[in-house]
Amino acid sequence: LYLARGRGDRRRIVLFLANLLQRAVQAGWTKASAILCWQLCLASWASSFQDVEHYPWPAGVAAGLVVLMCGFGGSHIDDIRHCAEHWVTHYGASVLAMAPALLGQREQLDIAFAKLMELLSSGQSLILHFFSDGGFNTARALLRMWQGSPSAVVAPAG
Repeated sequence: LYLARGRGDRRRIVLFLANLLQRAVQAGWTKASAILCWQLCLASWASSFQDVEHYPWPAGVAAGLVVLMCGFGGSHIDDIRHCAEHWVTHYGASVLAMAPALLGQREQLDIAFAKLMELLSSGQSLILHFFSDGGFNTARALLRMWQGSPSAVVAPAG
């Protein structure tokens, strides 16, 4: 699963696990099939949810609007990329985009929070753009971190 954290390796890891799963099913190995199926789900979904992408302000645009974009439960960063690009090109915003994490949530939130605080350091306005309850829970977790609450991490719905 650790190998699948890198974007470039995900496809190979998912195909490898799918191949192993197919062989285990064909051999009738029920327990191994269940374990491999779960690992396949984690590798294809959870690891990709750890991504946090930053889209800087367009060239020639003064630092201003910051958009925190949190994807829906089950989404991948690729599912919301077109919306992030729209904020940049049409509104001149800087965007911090992420999807709800299953594994590595704390690390993802720590990285996103640090970048968000950096972007807001000069008093820029913040827009929360979240999709569904999964995005709301991610945004809420970051807002709790901002508030300084000890219960900063909220598990995504779903």
